[in-house]
Amino acid sequence: MKVTITFETDMNEDGLDQTVTVERNNMVDLNDMAYLFVDSIRAGGFTYVERVGIDKGQDEVIWSIL
Repeated sequence: MKVTITFETDMNEDGLDQTVTVERNNMVDLNDMAYLFVDSIRAGGFTYVERVGIDKGQDEVIWSIL
């Protein structure tokens, strides 16, 4: 699976006019997805994010632990 995440900032709202795109190929499981999310969030400017979790229900969470 190929996943593409794009952040677009606006000069009026953000003071910066740019687009940041993170694209990954060969995504096979939720571990891959969790790492993509944290990398994308950081690339979008939220550099303080350390990890993200995907809740599968029944108290099972997949974390993007580095």
